[in-house]
Amino acid sequence: MIVLLLAMVSSCRKTDEPELAGAFSTSALPVFAKDTSGDLNISAVDPASFTGRFSVDLFFKTGTPPQKMDIAVIKNGNNSSAKILQADVTQFPSTITVTGEQLASLFSTPIVVGDYFDIGANIMLQSGQYFEAFPAVGLPYGSNVNQQSGGINLTIRYAALCVFDAASFAGDFEVVQDDWADYQPGDVVHVSQVDDTHISFKYAAPDAPEIVITVDATTNATSVARQPIGDYGDGGDYNVQTVNGDAGNYVAPCNGTLSLTLDFFDGPNELGVGKLKLQKK
Repeated sequence: MIVLLLAMVSSCRKTDEPELAGAFSTSALPVFAKDTSGDLNISAVDPASFTGRFSVDLFFKTGTPPQKMDIAVIKNGNNSSAKILQADVTQFPSTITVTGEQLASLFSTPIVVGDYFDIGANIMLQSGQYFEAFPAVGLPYGSNVNQQSGGINLTIRYAALCVFDAASFAGDFEVVQDDWADYQPGDVVHVSQVDDTHISFKYAAPDAPEIVITVDATTNATSVARQPIGDYGDGGDYNVQTVNGDAGNYVAPCNGTLSLTLDFFDGPNELGVGKLKLQKK
């Protein structure tokens, strides 16, 4: 009786799950990865120059593979905008190229700042069942896929950002805001290029060293690791670092803005947080 009851419960649970979930538990689940030999995002200054490369592979390496995958793309999170980027992918892994001109043509509109494109796989199983990456209703591939996949990249995104170029950020900047009040609005600060992902400037404290700023080229977020800020002549041990996760830490290459939300310290003692915002002249 107990065995029969367990069998009945098991049967009910199987029929409660989407049919595809069982199929994906063997082999058909896709995994995407950007190829660093291509652009990681789209330059909003020159979107036509964008060339992205990415791979699509099978997450599960055993079992029956799908008949094919059609690589689909949507614009700005709108599932109803889905287009086929490349049809009939049957080799895994496969490397695929996507260009700015291709995306503009697919969606019949130019790419502008703020646009983003999500890429996924429409999948045809050996049975002929076809499942969309961006369905109009419901979740792709079945409700329990996220649990099965463990958070892998079922899709990738390319966003139209103003791409950071450290060389173009070198030069004179005008102070827009300094909550710490060492600068006044309109003061000029010189910013230097350190390398492709780092720039630096000297704060307005006496004997100030170069404050080195790290720029994440994929998000345009800025960060400052804790470092000396200068000697105010009172024997203090003054240091500064950015506040992690604060939205005020960024560069905006399209308009030449550099913004930092800084936490100030005297030795181990926190003195306060202030924003420094600079605008390239």
